[in-house]
Amino acid sequence: PRIVSIIPGPRTKVLAYLSIPNASLGETEVVAIRSGNSIGTTFHPELTTSTQWHQFFLKDIVTMCRRQKKVKNAGIQ
Repeated sequence: PRIVSIIPGPRTKVLAYLSIPNASLGETEVVAIRSGNSIGTTFHPELTTSTQWHQFFLKDIVTMCRRQKKVKNAGIQ
């Protein structure tokens, strides 16, 4: 799969790029993106030997849970 276009918005963020071999100097391709609570990748991070993506994902979940807990403790539902 490929990410062929990105609709810009306040909740849309490119998470990762990949340098394209044998391309013009500095040419990259988007390989991971977030839009709100959704994350999309053009690869299977669970099939790599690197744990960087898993660490990012877990850290993101912990941050989100802490944020929700603060809102709940403030009495905001």
